[in-house]
Amino acid sequence: MTRVVFDCMVFLQAAARSSGPAAACLHAVREGKVELVISSEIIAEIRDVLTRPRTARKFPTLTVEAVDLYVKDVESLAVSFSDVPVAMVLERDPKDGKKKVSGTEKRLSCINVPEIGS
Repeated sequence: MTRVVFDCMVFLQAAARSSGPAAACLHAVREGKVELVISSEIIAEIRDVLTRPRTARKFPTLTVEAVDLYVKDVESLAVSFSDVPVAMVLERDPKDGKKKVSGTEKRLSCINVPEIGS
């Protein structure tokens, strides 16, 4: 099965809107078409982004309680890795910080949304 790592914006868009490409990504995970891989750093970033005041103003349904439930749901759907080594740093986007990708223990791959439906 193809393993995927989603950018935090995929989680934000899927949490904010139940339809669209980001929601389709999580739907593919639910259907078992792909296996979602997360880490504690990814979960922390999801929680941080979804509970920011600016996010709450733009998406009022993303209350602290709703985010807690959403994060628990994501965790229940995913395989979690710990102590993930830093594979690269995106210097062009310092706000994004270090991107951690696990390729040492098992091969991970990324997919495009159009590939999910096929």
